[in-house]
Amino acid sequence: MHLFKRMIFLILPLGLMAWEGQAEEIRVRVRLIQADQGRGSSDDVLTPLLPHLKNFPYKRYREIGARTASLSVGKKQWMQLGDGHSMMIRMLGMEGEKARLEVTWRRDGVDLAKITVLSGPEAPFILGGDQSKRSAMIAVISRRS
Repeated sequence: MHLFKRMIFLILPLGLMAWEGQAEEIRVRVRLIQADQGRGSSDDVLTPLLPHLKNFPYKRYREIGARTASLSVGKKQWMQLGDGHSMMIRMLGMEGEKARLEVTWRRDGVDLAKITVLSGPEAPFILGGDQSKRSAMIAVISRRS
């Protein structure tokens, strides 16, 4: 009987740690969007994001690439987004329902941005970069359920 109790005392903390790790895991989706002054309409898949992009001075938005990753505290993920762009996201921790994420955005191996963001559920974070007067690349980071 003592062996059984000892096993329970050993297994219970491991199960709790595994459950806590599950609660700390999030899914993020990163989209790379090319914005320009061109004619025509934006990609239909971006319609839910267009209100979040209204502060940019562009008329048309096209999705170049999108990736989704599952992250837990301390885990990082590199994602290839297309057109030479890649992004690394590392989850630093949780603050309530918001995840603190370290984000590094590169194009052809050159850093475009390196920032830390707080990402809430269903609230996209918009990062503009690699811009010219006629076009820009925009990264959108959102939490997935």
